[in-house]
Amino acid sequence: MKPDVHLYDALLVVFRGCLVALYAALHFPDVRPDGARLVVSPQLCSLCSSPIVTVWLILIYRYRQAIKSTVKTARKCQNPIREESTLRVMHALWTLDDKTKISKCGKTMFDYQTIKVDAREGVHWLTLNRPESLNAINTQMATELRDYFSGLFQDRSCRVVVMQGAGRAYCAGLDIKDHAGLADAPFGGGFGFQGHLADVYIKMRRCPQPIISLVHGPASGGGFAFALASDIRIAGESMKMNSAFIKIGLSSCDMGVSYFLPRLVGVTVASEMMMTGRFVNAERALAVGLVNQVVADEALNEAAQVFVDEMMATSPMGLRMTKEGLNMAIDAGSLEAAMAIENRNQVMCSSSADFKEGLRAFIEKRRPVYRDA
Repeated sequence: MKPDVHLYDALLVVFRGCLVALYAALHFPDVRPDGARLVVSPQLCSLCSSPIVTVWLILIYRYRQAIKSTVKTARKCQNPIREESTLRVMHALWTLDDKTKISKCGKTMFDYQTIKVDAREGVHWLTLNRPESLNAINTQMATELRDYFSGLFQDRSCRVVVMQGAGRAYCAGLDIKDHAGLADAPFGGGFGFQGHLADVYIKMRRCPQPIISLVHGPASGGGFAFALASDIRIAGESMKMNSAFIKIGLSSCDMGVSYFLPRLVGVTVASEMMMTGRFVNAERALAVGLVNQVVADEALNEAAQVFVDEMMATSPMGLRMTKEGLNMAIDAGSLEAAMAIENRNQVMCSSSADFKEGLRAFIEKRRPVYRDA
């Protein structure tokens, strides 16, 4: 049963009625001539203490608290929560689903259909989870990825994201067979699905957590762009990438590819890939600097863990500001502009308690214990 506002109002009436009945049973019982002591009416006691009434009171109370908590956290985050997300939060509590996690900003975390998120000690292992269609992007996946990466901007607990694909592919690009989903796409700033999906890549770059992509099998079109929008790319031996847009009558300048690719491999290689739609295998991708490392497909997670461990050994603020500084330095108009960002970041980091801890740990020849302070 999916709860809504009208159901909540009805249950609230029942809830209050039960409270009134309970109050009456305790405070206005039958009076018997056995001294000054008042005796509770047996009928009302039996009604209010019955298991059915008790269970209903508990469920209604949980439902009511879910709504209050959702509204409170929305105001705290200063970010209106969509009705769909709100109802999903309430539905999780209504059904007593303890596996559903609620984020600090009132959204359900990890309660997605096309992606999976496994949180482990400050690291999110994000999996594109449509293996039957080679993890092709439909409207629902775009919506869930947009929601997920938006939440990362406010999530202090997550420090690193590892992004991968389930099954035989990283991501085969747009699911062109999902005509109904594309037709029902959100507003997207006036550009429909185009703008809706494009916003995902912007949020990938805006989130403060480094993103490590583990790429195996096809990474085409929008999936290719997912890899380009990541900070670290580790390729499996089966990997093949291409700018597939141009193969179906579109421009290859899409989803940030025209921005990311020339900055990674230079205009010459970017022009080749974008104007022909050719696939690039793992070996060549490594040679042109498109990926950081090539390993066997089954060793991808192990290779990622090495990067994760090294990143987690850094200070949280230092890691966040390094990603931010790199993003800004790439487009800096001059050396002075880039150094102005560096100076700002270093002054902020050097005033933190973690910087002092890092110095002490270095002098004492031990591993620092950073507290993001």
